[in-house]
Amino acid sequence: VEKQLRRGGRGVGQQKSDVWEFFAYDAAAKYSKCNICGHKVPKKSAGNNWKHLEKHHYREYQEYKRQKNEQQTTPPFGRRNVSPAGAASGAKQLTLAESLQPKKSYSANDPKQQEITSALAMVFSANSWPHSLIEDELFRFALSVMDSRYVFPARDEMKKAITGQTEKLKEEMAERLKKAHKISICVDLWTKQSLSESYIGVTAHFYDKEKNSVCRILLALCIIEEQHTVEVIHREVEKCLEEWKIPDSKVRCIVTDNGSSVIKAFRDSVETLIAETEQVSEEEDEAESGDTNLEVEIDEESEFERCENEHFATFGRQKRISCFAHSLVLACRASVEKDQTVQGIIALSFAVVKAFTTSTVNTTRLIKLSGQKLVSPACTQWLYVYYVLDRLLNLRPQIDQIIHENQLNVGLSEPQWRMVENLVNFLKEFAHEVAYLEGEKYSTIHQVIPLLLELIAHCEEFENVTGFGAIGRNVKLELERRFSSILSPTDLCYQPLFAVATFLDPSLRNCLSLVGQFKSARADVKCLAQVYYTEQDPDDHDNDHNAHEVELSAADDSGGRFHRLKAKIGTVARASSHSTLMIIENELERYLMEESKMEILEYWQIHKQNFPALFNVACDILSIPATSTPIERVFSHAGIASTGCRNWIGPHSLSNEMIMKLNHFL
Repeated sequence: VEKQLRRGGRGVGQQKSDVWEFFAYDAAAKYSKCNICGHKVPKKSAGNNWKHLEKHHYREYQEYKRQKNEQQTTPPFGRRNVSPAGAASGAKQLTLAESLQPKKSYSANDPKQQEITSALAMVFSANSWPHSLIEDELFRFALSVMDSRYVFPARDEMKKAITGQTEKLKEEMAERLKKAHKISICVDLWTKQSLSESYIGVTAHFYDKEKNSVCRILLALCIIEEQHTVEVIHREVEKCLEEWKIPDSKVRCIVTDNGSSVIKAFRDSVETLIAETEQVSEEEDEAESGDTNLEVEIDEESEFERCENEHFATFGRQKRISCFAHSLVLACRASVEKDQTVQGIIALSFAVVKAFTTSTVNTTRLIKLSGQKLVSPACTQWLYVYYVLDRLLNLRPQIDQIIHENQLNVGLSEPQWRMVENLVNFLKEFAHEVAYLEGEKYSTIHQVIPLLLELIAHCEEFENVTGFGAIGRNVKLELERRFSSILSPTDLCYQPLFAVATFLDPSLRNCLSLVGQFKSARADVKCLAQVYYTEQDPDDHDNDHNAHEVELSAADDSGGRFHRLKAKIGTVARASSHSTLMIIENELERYLMEESKMEILEYWQIHKQNFPALFNVACDILSIPATSTPIERVFSHAGIASTGCRNWIGPHSLSNEMIMKLNHFL
């Protein structure tokens, strides 16, 4: 009775309110004291105490209600199934007040505390969240609901955690790069929209045998505070490769766009090849000067041509490849923009689009009729023309209706609409293929030659379309001329890399016969397989390179000491070399009998036991990106992360954020 009077002031037989589990009443001072926060509530009022509990201790209040509901729905104790183990253990059920007491917080060394902090550090960095968010009340409330024992770090502590996670990730990146057999890299330059800073980006691409997939890693996003000269670009790339301990022998190829500075930055000392290339370029220019259909009218086109002439003198035969998507767009653009009729149709179509995109009334009406709006011609890529005209053509009925209702002074006639339709059908193949080649999660380089042959056939079909014969013919000639280094083995700058990649695809390899590259591609694959054997176990293959020397040595020492032993060594060396060639040749013969329509990486993963030598070659070649889109995508993320209120972010922080964002999958 005295205990109840002290706690609630009620006599025997009176029911005490549950609120007194959270409060203690002081009869002398006439106030109720909260057991959680120590706040003093005037008088002895259960209602006021409940209001205080709900307002200032919402989590405890909700937990009380939940447990109260559970008690009401739980059957009496006598009907419960109490296990003998539970009865024997003497476990005591917690009281309501004990269960609502604040749990003990994690210590700084607690694994759970460190795990949550590490996860938060990765999320903060990968999503470009401001460090001040860790001090936000709503953010803390949300995390406390998930784990009330977690102790929130200060802002400086979160910065240290982010730095620690970044260093840990870089160690994992270095380990992955070390295990890779061959690595291809993408290099490009980027300037912020405000023109305040310029960066150079480098990504690495290789086949990850542990994950059985093509892996892309951002190696560096470094600020360039000097002029974009050849020396500066070359120095930054070399610095990046040295930092990650990637020797030149491990770099399969370098993928860049067609900027002259980037190309010259990696110039090899091949002065003879430079002179030959420039001479061939001059002869081609003289031959083309009399053909008006092959004239180049834009600065970017002439710059591209000049850079392509220096292609092999800069990187060597297999060291550097151009971004295929960029080259393909330039080939199409060069021919389409020279046709005055098509240019007139594009101008009229853009006038119709402008009448809608600059009018709220017309756009609102169009959305009500079709649920869509027109695409505004404000993209930096030339192929946006296709997307603008395609949407315009799809919404033609609604557009004609609105033009008639509002009596607009724009519109296209029936023949002009047919021209738009033909142009959309012509550009559709180019737009879709470029979009596919820009993917990163699958191999693309093996589809370059088949894609070129398909586009050439596509252009031949349009040679018979009224009004499009000249465009189809000119684009076809431009494709054959620009990509002769890929399609023609007799070209001075022939690149066998694309043919090798196509040969490694069972569903596409036969198309190499159409361009006379099947036999040469087969021989190149065989050579690459031999090189792989040598690099993997040089001790076992010293005899492959020195068999002839051993044989001569044995002959010269006939009659000398160990001459019989040396003769046997020469025989073993020749047998070893012959055995390696036989293994590779046998794999090639069996591979050529295979037919499959599976995805190419999946095919080689399944057949790696059947073709171990070819599998290693396929992993290295098929991981090469056909475009420089991966590094351009990095710049897109960096642009988003450094705009608006985050324009102040420093180069080092931006680089670390991008590394965490794009490499966190490791």
